[in-house]
Amino acid sequence: MSGFGQLIGGYKKEKPNYDNTQITQSVYDPAQALQANQRTYKDALAGFDSNSVNTGRSYANALYANKLGQDAQTTSQYQQMNQQARQQYETRAADQRRYNVGQTSYTNDINQHNSDAYRMAVDSAFTGLSNFGTELNQKKQSNTSLEILKRLHPEVYANVMGLTKKS
Repeated sequence: MSGFGQLIGGYKKEKPNYDNTQITQSVYDPAQALQANQRTYKDALAGFDSNSVNTGRSYANALYANKLGQDAQTTSQYQQMNQQARQQYETRAADQRRYNVGQTSYTNDINQHNSDAYRMAVDSAFTGLSNFGTELNQKKQSNTSLEILKRLHPEVYANVMGLTKKS
């Protein structure tokens, strides 16, 4: 019966230890840098004083072209930063998925081993019970054989059982 006692509750089923860490992606907004470029442009334009309209226009056009170049450079830098942030996010997410797949596989392996050990314990318990029943049956057959021997050949029975006194 002790063999059956260990079977109570079934086998221990492990749960995977998943990485559920929240993964965030950084996003860089160029709006502030572009506004700074705009302020620099307006301040430079407001600080220029010229008597010639053509010189003023030429200077304003040069400042504006410079501002557009700075805006393009700023936008390009922020696009690169956002692309790097996206790649970092995707790498971290892929690493987390790989880790979780590994945990699932590892846990499934442990659970399969636990299930196999449980099935072996069940088999062992029933084998023990079967052996016990077989032994009880053999004991009963032996007792029956001894009873038949006792009735048919009491002197042999007494000899076999050690009931006769040796001199």
